[in-house]
Amino acid sequence: MILFKIISIITLQIMLSSKNLSILIQKRIPGLSSAMLSVTLSRILTPFSGYSDLLKTFNDRKNLYKVTPPAEVAAVLNKRFQFTDESDQFFTILYGIFNLKRETFRYISEGHPGFVYADSGGKLHEPDLKGFPIGFTENPVYDEHVIRVERGSRFFFFSDGLTELNNLLGQPLGTRGIKEIIEKALKIKTENVPEFLVREAKKRTGTKKAMDDISCVAIEISGET
Repeated sequence: MILFKIISIITLQIMLSSKNLSILIQKRIPGLSSAMLSVTLSRILTPFSGYSDLLKTFNDRKNLYKVTPPAEVAAVLNKRFQFTDESDQFFTILYGIFNLKRETFRYISEGHPGFVYADSGGKLHEPDLKGFPIGFTENPVYDEHVIRVERGSRFFFFSDGLTELNNLLGQPLGTRGIKEIIEKALKIKTENVPEFLVREAKKRTGTKKAMDDISCVAIEISGET
């Protein structure tokens, strides 16, 4: 069994069950109905709100909840929020589930900048992710990816509000820049990492005030039970 230490800035973490923790970072693409879209999404993606059972469904016969796989969540959202001439609503999303029993992280990333993780030896990995924003295409194929998590590894999730911080020459920080900052962050405690990432990203780019919302979460696989 694995244990998590989770620290975040403006993101969403949901305990789907005693064995499953989900991580969600979503960004809407501004449009005419963006405010309504944000409200609708927040209701759909909150399993305890009573509005939806998208993230998990209850099996009456077995008297237990079944967690919906990330790819299935993306497919349902894509059907519901299709981009049209009348409705320009589409959004990016990174959604994944840490399974505490199987010690895995299963996820999808659609139009999102992705994430970086450090294995137990401190080596950084940046998954090469490709995908379309939700609602952008009619029948996309959503590929799930699985990472085996181990004691001592750390995961760093962030939105493009961080990667798109521009320097004085108008050049974005990018995932490469974030990765360089994370390399320094490996020397500090996990609970200080999100604030460190944001502070160093702004310092490196000379940014005083971000133009977009910034989401950042650090997760440490801290032990066994």
